[in-house]
Amino acid sequence: MNGMIRRAGIVGAGTMGRITAFLFTRAGIDTTVLGRTEEKLRSLTAAVRSLLSGRVPEDAVERTMARLQLTTHLEECALGAELVLELVPEKLEVKREVMAAIGRAASETAIVASGASAIPPSWLAPSLPRPKRLVSLNFSGPDDLKVDVMGHPGTDPEVFARAVGLVRQLGLVPIPVSGELVGYTINRVWRAVKKECFFLVERGHSTPELIDRGFRAEFGVPLGPFAIMDRVGLDVILDVERVYFQASREERDRPPKLLEEMVAAGKLGEKSGEGFYRYPDPAWARPGFLKGE
Repeated sequence: MNGMIRRAGIVGAGTMGRITAFLFTRAGIDTTVLGRTEEKLRSLTAAVRSLLSGRVPEDAVERTMARLQLTTHLEECALGAELVLELVPEKLEVKREVMAAIGRAASETAIVASGASAIPPSWLAPSLPRPKRLVSLNFSGPDDLKVDVMGHPGTDPEVFARAVGLVRQLGLVPIPVSGELVGYTINRVWRAVKKECFFLVERGHSTPELIDRGFRAEFGVPLGPFAIMDRVGLDVILDVERVYFQASREERDRPPKLLEEMVAAGKLGEKSGEGFYRYPDPAWARPGFLKGE
């Protein structure tokens, strides 16, 4: 049970599907990605190749790409997979529907993992015929080291241990959560940062540019909070905030008004060409930004 994962299926060919396909294949795992269209899968292939370039030796790129398989059929994605990871949008009903389909397609011994950013696995467990094999794995960027790992009260401890082992197999750092809570641990810390950033801007105390500049100068990181949110996608950020509010129904957890207004206006960040910055030439990436020049 605690052996290495040799074959995995990934359901979702978006941003996180690309990143995890890169991470899995780089680690030597045969990986099949499910996408809705051939166009999505072609885009994923190009993205994985781009992520590999410069991150693995040049002579290893093709060997790594050979581990990647693509499909538009869930049964093919799950066939022979020791782990099937869903990476669909952070919408509860969508994830429940996908989980039910994975439960039907995956083998009885497969681990079923959710890549949810905030939705706890117990909200998804009733959709599965074998909920004890469910665990959550929250990945970040292609060069980020941490992966949050969280089970639910019914998760088999051996499944949880194997999920932690998978993170180490990928060369990354597992951050296991004791118990279950909305948002894991590190994501809750990140959420506290986001909430304070929106508070400062909505109250007129500061601007996204000033906060990003100060954050980078203080902590020596390449991106500030608003630039990170633009990169993730403000629609994704809003979906996550709605999960917190759905869980508590407390006014303090209501999504920031500014965030709702920006998403409603189609300002989704990098993907739409405008968020807190304008793309493809955002102010935060220009020489002199850090010093305010």
